[in-house]
Amino acid sequence: SLAVVGPHAISKRDLLAGYAVDQLCFGAETTCWPSIGEAFAALHPGAVSVVGGVGMNVSNETDARPGIANALAAAQAADVVVLCLGIGGEEEYEGHDRPHTRLPGLQEAFARAILALGKPTI
Repeated sequence: SLAVVGPHAISKRDLLAGYAVDQLCFGAETTCWPSIGEAFAALHPGAVSVVGGVGMNVSNETDARPGIANALAAAQAADVVVLCLGIGGEEEYEGHDRPHTRLPGLQEAFARAILALGKPTI
């Protein structure tokens, strides 16, 4: 079984470049391509647990805590983990560069907790 976890497991828009107008679907939607979690679930029906998005806020530490517990439980139950981390459009954009390259919020601690499970992790 496979667990796809992290703030970008169900993200779509945050996976695009900063100038994403030409990358959007007709009508400026994000419905014409799957999220990372949706793609893995389509490839392996019934064998994928996806935990991300709500409760896995990229930068807000208070909002991230409930999602981290759920994601760790899904990862513990899985054979393999796909860890989806990174920044979103609120952390860095045109005219607003970050002063460092660290992962925002609790993502580094979350990644360390996932790796501590000893599961094969991508």
